Amino acid sequence: MLKVFVEFGGSPGDPTLSITDFTEIIMPRIIAPNPIVPEIICGPDTVTFTVQTNTLAPTDPLNDIEVQWYDSAAGGTLLGSGLSFTTPSLNSDTTFYALPVKYDGTTACTSTANRIPFEVIYYEKPELIVPSPQPFEQCNNTVFDLVARQSSLSVNAATETFEFYNSAGTLIDPSNGLDPSSYTFTGSLTSNQETISVIITSNSSVSLTPVCNTLTNITLKLGACDIPSSFPVLDEVVCETSTDPLGGGQDGFETFDKSIFSSIEADLITAEPLFGIFGTEINFFRSDADATAGVATTVIDKTTDYTTSAGQGFTENTTENRWEQELWVRVENTTLGTACFDTQQVATLYINKLPELNLTQIRYSQQNIHLYNVMMGFLT
Repeated sequence: MLKVFVEFGGSPGDPTLSITDFTEIIMPRIIAPNPIVPEIICGPDTVTFTVQTNTLAPTDPLNDIEVQWYDSAAGGTLLGSGLSFTTPSLNSDTTFYALPVKYDGTTACTSTANRIPFEVIYYEKPELIVPSPQPFEQCNNTVFDLVARQSSLSVNAATETFEFYNSAGTLIDPSNGLDPSSYTFTGSLTSNQETISVIITSNSSVSLTPVCNTLTNITLKLGACDIPSSFPVLDEVVCETSTDPLGGGQDGFETFDKSIFSSIEADLITAEPLFGIFGTEINFFRSDADATAGVATTVIDKTTDYTTSAGQGFTENTTENRWEQELWVRVENTTLGTACFDTQQVATLYINKLPELNLTQIRYSQQNIHLYNVMMGFLT
């Protein structure tokens, strides 16, 4: 505010006057904010500046003040007017300039006064890679290297800091006994995945409050299928049950109790506890080829007793005088995008042949010998 006092009289030789008057000249000014502090943005964004002036309106509407916003300290482009100004989206340091001028309600006066700078300081915000290659799957390995995943999450990972939090909200950090480069996840009966929260912070903004960061999530997904090589091959033996009293018509088609499947399955989970996690399927097949192919129509129904039949894995062993049926298992986690399965023979079903009687009648004649060899000629 500028006050100008004009006095009349009082000079040498002038008559004594008792009249004094003054004129008050008010210059348009921005009175708030004071001081003007630079606005900080993280990543591309807009900023709204709001100011107050020393206007006399509404008491004196002819002496209002209009604030004009420019893109340069002199000349340039008038971007808008008003007590508030919203910038366009910015991706670099930018300065705008405000000029308060007299406004009589109709016309804004021109002014050559210095424009007031309003600064916007730009900091890079972590830029996420979209789409991120999710989830992060591993088969037969419960140790995840989260640090190695950083470059697949953010474009500028090399100049950023990553903080990982597990599903319990605990920071995965050596201070908590956890190592982000060697994080163990074992899954459970109800889930084979875990959501990890990640806070990514731009290193250039670490001195700011708040810092420039971005929150994202990654999903870890685990599967297991490797059957221990030491897992034994079970031998199950039954005898042929031909209805022919002489043992004829034997074909090796015999029924085995379904408990063989549940027993083997339990032994597999004991040998490799990861087979018990969600998504793991354990199925039985007649041969290696069927187990490798994994076609649903060739899966043995493990909920019912199993009867052997001609086909894959069923052979007659004439040397041992028996039939043999291979039993193969396929362990697979079906929730993974990449195939994760293993196959192995886990049992051999043996069907031993019954003796087959020969009906051919053979007459034996002996003289003066009272002992007979009853075994000769009665068995084939």
